[in-house]
Amino acid sequence: SLCKQIYKPKNGVITSKDSIEYHGIVEIKSSPLKIIAGEDLKPGSSGILKLKFDNALFHNGSGLRGILCELIRFENKLRIIGHFEQLL
Repeated sequence: SLCKQIYKPKNGVITSKDSIEYHGIVEIKSSPLKIIAGEDLKPGSSGILKLKFDNALFHNGSGLRGILCELIRFENKLRIIGHFEQLL
């Protein structure tokens, strides 16, 4: 059987009000990012967020699609938060 575990943020929601630095992974590149605006997301839900990437990530004209993750460097942890798709 397939086990699916949903990421549970500390305050119960992922929000632009948090100062957490997430990472976006697109194909083989990654970039630190911040959530700067948008809806508050509860585990298992979806919504529209505005992301600001520190480094440029490129796509083929169809928009960025990738994985959103939290990288905790000093604990050697990588948590997959979800996925994203750019709205053009």
